[in-house]
Amino acid sequence: MGTTLDCDTHVAFTVKLFQQTIVNYSAFAFYFQKPEKGDDASVFECLSAAEWRLVTEMEAIVCSIADLARIEVQRSGLVASELIVLLKFAADRLNGNMFSLCDFDACRNTTTTVKSFPRHAVPVDELSPLAHTCLACLKGQVEQRIAATTAETVMFLLLDPWTKFSVNSLIQPSNRGSDEEGKDGRVAEDDEANDTTEWIVAAGNKLLVDAHREVFCTMNASATGSAQNAARIASPNLDLVRVQIMRR
Repeated sequence: MGTTLDCDTHVAFTVKLFQQTIVNYSAFAFYFQKPEKGDDASVFECLSAAEWRLVTEMEAIVCSIADLARIEVQRSGLVASELIVLLKFAADRLNGNMFSLCDFDACRNTTTTVKSFPRHAVPVDELSPLAHTCLACLKGQVEQRIAATTAETVMFLLLDPWTKFSVNSLIQPSNRGSDEEGKDGRVAEDDEANDTTEWIVAAGNKLLVDAHREVFCTMNASATGSAQNAARIASPNLDLVRVQIMRR
C-alpha cells in the first residue's frame, strides 16, 4: 500500500478542528454575545445554520479516513496487511446507508469530550448536496487506493494469519452501481471487479509459491553443500517468506 501522503495527514487535523469546534460551539456562541475589545461580534454570525450543519456532515464523512491517516502516522511498525484491513473498513463505512452526526443542540458541560459527545444517525439521502459531493470525492479516492492492489499486496495478506482467509473480500471494491445505472450495468461491473480480484489473487498465490520454492531450494542447497545448483527465482519479498517459514 502507498505511504501516507501529507494531504491525508492534513485531513486528519482538519477533522480534529471540526470536532473541537463542534464541542465548543456553545462556548463560542456565548463569547460572541459579549466579545472582548478588538473582537467583532459579527464574526460568529458569518456562518449560517446550514454551514454549521455541513461541518457536522463533513466530520462524520471524513472521520474514518482521518482515523486511518492518524494510525498510519503514529504506528510506524504497522504492517501492510493491517493497513489494508483499516482501509477496507473505511471504504465500507463510506458506502454505508447511515452516518452518525454530532448533535449541535445537545447539552454540554466541562467534562464533554469528542468521544462522549451525543450523536444521531442520519440516512445518507438526507445529507446536503455539498456533503454528497464530499462523500463522492472521498469514495473515489479510497476505491482508487484499493484498486491499486497488487500481487505483492495479496502475498502480504496471505502471510498474515489474521487475513489469509479473507483476501478476496479485502481487495474487492466496496462500491456498486447505483439504481439509475440499471441492473445490467451493476452486474457487468460486479463481474468485471470479480474477474480482476481473482486475477490479482492468482498472481499473489503464484508469487508466494515461487518465493517459498526459492527459500526451500536455498535451504536444501545449503544443507547439501551445492548452493550453486539452487533454483533462483526472483522475489522482492524473500525475507518475509523466510521469516514466516522459520516461525512454523
